[in-house]
Amino acid sequence: MHVILFLATLLTTTLVGMEHWYGYQFMMGRVRPGAPVWSFFLGGFWYSLALLAILGAHEMGHYLACVHYKVNASLPFFLPVPPPFIAGTMGAFIKIRAPIRSKRQLFDIGIAGPLAGFAVAVPVLLIGLALSTTAPIPKGVEAQEFAD
Repeated sequence: MHVILFLATLLTTTLVGMEHWYGYQFMMGRVRPGAPVWSFFLGGFWYSLALLAILGAHEMGHYLACVHYKVNASLPFFLPVPPPFIAGTMGAFIKIRAPIRSKRQLFDIGIAGPLAGFAVAVPVLLIGLALSTTAPIPKGVEAQEFAD
């Protein structure tokens, strides 16, 4: 079930990423007339990998903290959502099947997810910034369209 949900989430986030990549290319005037939709697959796939790496790291942080404290928990369940929803996923969760025995364990399990996600999000952000370029607004497009 975990693999099926992950693959479905990979598909839905890739489809949403393709839409985002197409919109970006269109706004920059880089879309060729008649370009096949699947030509935007690679851009969507990179979006999906970045998003799922952050989300997966977050949930694995919780899971590994549970393993550390010997708290019975499931592997992450990813929740796919088909386009046109904004990210292609409703997130992920783990199921904790045993009681957490102390406030210290509760805190550590709770904080492990955001810290792990942040540790992945920062390099993803830096890679994205390094690959970014600026471009002038294409002719015939009013600057007001970008302000909204």
